[in-house]
Amino acid sequence: HTNPLPNPTNDASAIAKKLEEIGFEVTLSLDFSQKEMEFALADFGDAALLADVALFYYAGHGFQLKGESYLMPIDAELKTENRAKIENVKLELVLDYLDDAKKLGVVLIDACRSNPLFTRLPSNSRAITRGLALVDTQGKNLFVSYAAGPGREALDGVEDEKHSPYAQALIDFLGKEQDISLTFREIRAKVSKVTNGQQIPMVEEHLSGGQYYLT
Repeated sequence: HTNPLPNPTNDASAIAKKLEEIGFEVTLSLDFSQKEMEFALADFGDAALLADVALFYYAGHGFQLKGESYLMPIDAELKTENRAKIENVKLELVLDYLDDAKKLGVVLIDACRSNPLFTRLPSNSRAITRGLALVDTQGKNLFVSYAAGPGREALDGVEDEKHSPYAQALIDFLGKEQDISLTFREIRAKVSKVTNGQQIPMVEEHLSGGQYYLT
């Protein structure tokens, strides 16, 4: 119901390849409807039960609605606020599935991109907000990284680039054999540098003691 974003398919495919290179078993899902997203997430949640580390990456449209963060399937219309609630997938659902991993759940959200679908909502609508809200990871062994800060938009990349700045930084740094917190500090610095400070990724986590590795 809008012009497609140029880079999310490239981003997801490249991240899938990178994760396979560093030892993950990967399921790649592209251009899914709401039902396809929900079934894919349910299957992913079943797989996460058996995994030491489960990682979810999403590229595409995302938005806040009354403080809740949503990921947008390709068939969402956003004609009204109430329709938006049932047409899109809550980010909290993803976290619920990832929290079932044995050691660590990692959620990477490159979903704060400028959204032309906002123009489809009534002009008096104020509940829908650009960007995403931070989720609560208190008491959960989850590491959540956002391409941009709460309420801020992330860049999709310029025409001659295949990937968003955040996706490219993930590709560059995910394979490093070091604690995940250090890796994402480097990712934050890289994205901030290439966007001249316009975009600064954020992390939300309350991990227990020790170090965590993705390789």
